Amino acid sequence: MHQGTSAQIRPVTAPKPVQGVDASGGELWLSLRQAAAALGIHPATLRRWADLERIPASRTAGGHRRFSRLDVETFLKGHRRIRRAGGIEHRWAAEAQRRIRRQPPFDAGRITSLDPMDRERFRRSGQRLLALTVEVCQGACEVEQARLEAKRIGRSYGTWARGKGIDSPKMLRAFHLIRRTMIDAAFELTETENLEPQAVRELLVRLEESMDAVEMGLLEATLPFHTRTAGSG
Repeated sequence: MHQGTSAQIRPVTAPKPVQGVDASGGELWLSLRQAAAALGIHPATLRRWADLERIPASRTAGGHRRFSRLDVETFLKGHRRIRRAGGIEHRWAAEAQRRIRRQPPFDAGRITSLDPMDRERFRRSGQRLLALTVEVCQGACEVEQARLEAKRIGRSYGTWARGKGIDSPKMLRAFHLIRRTMIDAAFELTETENLEPQAVRELLVRLEESMDAVEMGLLEATLPFHTRTAGSG
């Protein structure tokens, strides 16, 4: 099923009714992308909200999320602030993801000890970071809450590095590639589209705050290892 207008959305049979919704009589269900489009948010943001049970979701037999149209409409009425004209945050997140896939930062940073599980974990962490930045810009997440979660992401990077024996300078080089990629993606929007300066400024400010928090968490997790290594010589 692909994203489109309401005329293109077809009813599907959900494996179980969403809590609080009567699924009898052919209730209409939306895919992750369709529901995210209806809410005006990035699919990664909606995936995270569903995981946190901020919005009800069901799953098909194949494991794909489905959202009741009624739940989506009810959620939207109670969270009007997530709607923003222009959708700059979503365009930025999509461009940043495209750039990171094209040149994986940890490969460019010469960190070669990544196995498939590590790559998947970092991919998910990157998605969470993009979603957090988008949510804060849209008023759907408090700044302090986002900062704390971004710091936890940084700690997870640092903890992984300590377990692999990778020092903090090498991890920082890889992280700075991620940071630069995300900022470059934001500036790309200002050059190719007619955007309100205030919207661009807010995105950059929130992005810098998230990146600062990640870097602080990374350093807190890797610095003890780096200090012990230096002292043992």
